[in-house]
Amino acid sequence: MKTMDAETDRQQFDSLLPAARLDRRGFVTTLAAAGFALAVQPVQASTAVSTDATGLTTGDATIAVDGGALPVYFARPASGSKLPVVLVVQEIFGVHEYIRDVCRRLAHQGYLAIAPELFFRQGDPRTIANVGEIIQSIVSKVPDAQVMADLDACATWAASQGGDPDWLAITGFCWGGRITWLYAAHNPRLKGGVAWYGRVDGAPSELTPKHPVDVAAALIVVRQAINELRARVVEIDFIAATQVVTIVPDDLYRGAQAPCGTKVIGEEPSPVLEQRIRHAIDLYEAGYVEKIIFTGGITDGADFAESVVSRDFAIRNHVPEEDILIETQSLITEENFRFAGELADENGLSSFLVVSDPLHMKRALLMAEHAGIDAHSSPTPSTEFKGFANIAPFFAREVVCYMAYVAMHAVI
Repeated sequence: MKTMDAETDRQQFDSLLPAARLDRRGFVTTLAAAGFALAVQPVQASTAVSTDATGLTTGDATIAVDGGALPVYFARPASGSKLPVVLVVQEIFGVHEYIRDVCRRLAHQGYLAIAPELFFRQGDPRTIANVGEIIQSIVSKVPDAQVMADLDACATWAASQGGDPDWLAITGFCWGGRITWLYAAHNPRLKGGVAWYGRVDGAPSELTPKHPVDVAAALIVVRQAINELRARVVEIDFIAATQVVTIVPDDLYRGAQAPCGTKVIGEEPSPVLEQRIRHAIDLYEAGYVEKIIFTGGITDGADFAESVVSRDFAIRNHVPEEDILIETQSLITEENFRFAGELADENGLSSFLVVSDPLHMKRALLMAEHAGIDAHSSPTPSTEFKGFANIAPFFAREVVCYMAYVAMHAVI
């Protein structure tokens, strides 16, 4: 029987790779992933991509923490104050050249980026060539509570270096991806986090009592920071803005093979619609939106409009009725936004989050744009469309509908 420590070590190692399958395709996939795992090992200065530090202030510093002086690498614009702060969390290989380069890239975009050496008490992984030994002798000995405290110290130190204490985000890679989730749950002042892969579950232990799956239900994804940070790092062409209202469009998948569509079931929302309503409620309760607009009329012989059922569900879940707006005329997504826009104009609302299924979001945002709505996305964290048999027809439908919609508006 494996000990808890051995099992934790195995999970840490497995998080570097997807689960291996022994058929031909699985073998090829695992080989490719193994190459990736090797690629993220400590980067040689001669082969690493190097971002120019011209116009930046960069360097190494230390921060006083419990147990010693925490080494950090930082990069920021050479001038300016009240800079947004991004904590950059390492992989298991420490703050090597790639992590430093990420800091410089962020600094060129106007951020104060800080990468702390979170293993400094346990050892230097750059002196160890074997991944298993790094995990066993260093990573497995690092308490989550210690990491959270060190990141808090970095956030405090940032204010003395020209950082804005009210604009703090975090991003992490592999081991740091897990830490990103945990820190998002730990620090309520965090504006957003971007986790680039990493372990999300595992056996609890004294040093790692919780994992991302244990805290995810308590996290509200702040689209403003996440989308902006992703745009800066990987040049995704979308930057969200501060939101004041959430629109929950109803149209998703009304085909005969879609028992999980957004229709109502009697006086209750379907599973898909309920997920959207709950996500909108989460955004409201966390203070990221001031109003919720539910859309959708009576469809397919139902006795109640989807927006009415949605409103009643939200009221039962403690959303004040005065903060809910509904329209009961729309039958398709395009109408959702048209009627929601009219409601918004009547109530002096100008900026919106759109809550929908992730696979439906691209088309929904395009329709919102054509309706003249300043809309940004907040897809539901999960979807009822699971498994190839459900996802494939829905995705195919969305692709066809999106292309048809673009073509139609190009002609118009």
